[in-house]
Amino acid sequence: MNSKKRIQRKLLKYHNPIKNSHHQSDMAGADLRFMDLRRLNLRNINLSGCDLSFSDLRGADFSYASLTGANFSHCKTEGAIFSHADCTGVNFSGSDVRETRFTGALTELENIDSDTLSSQPLISVYMPTWNRETLTIRAIQSVLKQDYEHWELIIIDDFSSSFEQLQTYIADLNDQRITYVRNEFNSGACAVRNQAIRMARGYLITGLDDDDEWLPTRLSSFLACQYKLQQHGFLYANDYLCDSIGYHHPDELQVYPKPAYKKSLFDKRNIIGNQMLTLTSRMQQVLFDERLTAAQDYDAFYRLAETFGDPFKLDAITQVLYVNHGEVRITCSGRKFAGYLDFYRKHKAKLDVSSKKYQLFTLYYIRNKKMRPQTLMKLMTLRNLKRYLMMYSSFRNRKF
Repeated sequence: MNSKKRIQRKLLKYHNPIKNSHHQSDMAGADLRFMDLRRLNLRNINLSGCDLSFSDLRGADFSYASLTGANFSHCKTEGAIFSHADCTGVNFSGSDVRETRFTGALTELENIDSDTLSSQPLISVYMPTWNRETLTIRAIQSVLKQDYEHWELIIIDDFSSSFEQLQTYIADLNDQRITYVRNEFNSGACAVRNQAIRMARGYLITGLDDDDEWLPTRLSSFLACQYKLQQHGFLYANDYLCDSIGYHHPDELQVYPKPAYKKSLFDKRNIIGNQMLTLTSRMQQVLFDERLTAAQDYDAFYRLAETFGDPFKLDAITQVLYVNHGEVRITCSGRKFAGYLDFYRKHKAKLDVSSKKYQLFTLYYIRNKKMRPQTLMKLMTLRNLKRYLMMYSSFRNRKF
């Protein structure tokens, strides 16, 4: 087998976006002329100094790759992705890069559109809503106040009985960044989230519940740490909690701090919260499980971490969660128990003994069912003992 065939086989080994999302393969200086690399996943690869002239690179993904000094002359590059790659000194002469993505890349190219080379990627925001017009308008206003303006907001109205005020408000805004869709039947929160996620055009994606709101620095805080997505599955941050219908200044709100990610903690409870930011392509692959009646966020984020790597936590506070806004809550206690039970059954094979005990104890609490002494002994851990002792005091008011 000649050297070209050996190199091509070596490259094909990395054509697996899940298995090799963190693999740092090194092929610096290789002779790759006239190669057929169409649609290959070459993320994170080191091709510094390589000669890829006259190669077919259509649809190949070079995101986060090290390509310093490589020769990409006379290549077919339609649909190729160089997002956040180091393209310093790369020779693209004779290659048409107008249909190539360079979001956040380091490059000296001067003959491509500013949008293609922009270090400010489009961020898609998905927002499901149902019969909460006033709250949804407040949430939309918090997106409009963002100090980062390159976003799109996709609002899916899940067949609300009251929607005219919201529809009129969005129409009057006349903001091309906002898309409003009212479904002709009610399909559930997960289904409409997935509907919006499939519609997303952004490089990055995050969500916003219609009863919450963002601080003006929400998107810019995440964007400042987007490079962390090279090694981490997604980003999350701290929140404020508001237990009334409004507030005057964030300083009067309670801080909802979240721990830095540890799998041992995440196996026990959702330490992420209800929102995060990741690559749109990742979220479109994972989606929300429409069979779950609760714990949908927990399940989706759990699978994101499994597939694309541990999440990274920002220290910033970027969101206000309203815990007592006085309007309808979508998840009742019965559905919450059923959803968490389904989550436990879905993931229990991956949990250690301590995490299983924690999850089962949580199910008893959600169901509001008192445990018999023998059941308590079976589920006993130091953490669960503390939770049990708190049950008849402040336990019910705490997040766990």
